[in-house]
Amino acid sequence: MNTKQPISNTPGGLLVKLKDKILLNLEIDLFKLKYLIDNFVVNNFNGIENSSKVHFAKVNLYNEFTKNRMTIKVFFKFLHIIKIKQIKFTITLTTVNNKTVEVSEEIAISHFLEDDEKEGGKND
Repeated sequence: MNTKQPISNTPGGLLVKLKDKILLNLEIDLFKLKYLIDNFVVNNFNGIENSSKVHFAKVNLYNEFTKNRMTIKVFFKFLHIIKIKQIKFTITLTTVNNKTVEVSEEIAISHFLEDDEKEGGKND
């Protein structure tokens, strides 16, 4: 029985909606996502496939990516695992006075993860 809660209208819920649209547009189903997670984890453990640490790392990542909300760090980790090299965020805002403003920022995914590791983050 699937008891997954609906995706919320929060920043974390928005990231899940974007993740789902990305998976759909790139034609990555859950089996392919699991394969990409497995490869990512095994590569991070220097090719070791059968250890409890590897198993738990795979399960934890899969669980992070299938929740109904996610942090920006998890979202960027997701993009890295599905082999996205660069992302451009564009936000269009409309004020109460009907003024429209659009801002964008482009970032390489690997730079984000490397900067976080240098700052002592766990990329969660």
